[in-house]
Amino acid sequence: MQRKKKKKLADIIAEKEAARAAQAEAKRKEDEARLAAMSPEAKLAEKLRLQKIEENANLQLAKDMMGKYRRKVFYFSTIDARARPWLGRSCWLSEPQPSQG
Repeated sequence: MQRKKKKKLADIIAEKEAARAAQAEAKRKEDEARLAAMSPEAKLAEKLRLQKIEENANLQLAKDMMGKYRRKVFYFSTIDARARPWLGRSCWLSEPQPSQG
């Protein structure tokens, strides 16, 4: 019984890439044929459907991004009550210094 020759990793990757490319090309041709057979109203409806899907995806992405920071928003009212009396005061360096002498 003879052993099968092992393929090189580069050959395996190249075959998979070629298969993916062929599959993508077939899908593209199928989509073009489907679009060519559509009426103008159906084309517009498809365009609007795809636009809505994209807008929802962008909105979800924005919600996910903002969700991480929503709880960390710093509001002025959350400042410790002990620090509030000092907020309206100017720096002690800007106060007039007593004259020496």
